[in-house]
Amino acid sequence: MEARELRIGNLVEYAGKTCTILAINDPDPLKMEYTLTLWDRGDYVDCVISDTHPIELTTEALTMLGFYQEFDSTPGIGEYSWWGNEFMVLTNVFASKNLYGVEGIDGFSTNKVHVLQNLAYIVHGTELEWK
Repeated sequence: MEARELRIGNLVEYAGKTCTILAINDPDPLKMEYTLTLWDRGDYVDCVISDTHPIELTTEALTMLGFYQEFDSTPGIGEYSWWGNEFMVLTNVFASKNLYGVEGIDGFSTNKVHVLQNLAYIVHGTELEWK
């Protein structure tokens, strides 16, 4: 991940924990890499971006972000499902890679939580929070 794709409020993995970015700080002068201040649900942690990892957009992650799964069936097509919340609908466009598209936004797909968070904030002005 790079600093330009992250913002305050994004969720990342650090040391095996899901953490929220509280600050994106100036680069470490020795490493020339941005540092982050994270909240891991009990402690503040400072680290460099390279020590963090994106969170994969799995069914568990979608549930933790407040999405619910819906099912339907159509003759000739069969059963299908999608994920939704009050303002977004996601469809799984490539199941083996957990790649999701967003209804109404052509050409967008992601398999990372922070990218979906950024889109929800930019398009709907709403923060997707870990529940």
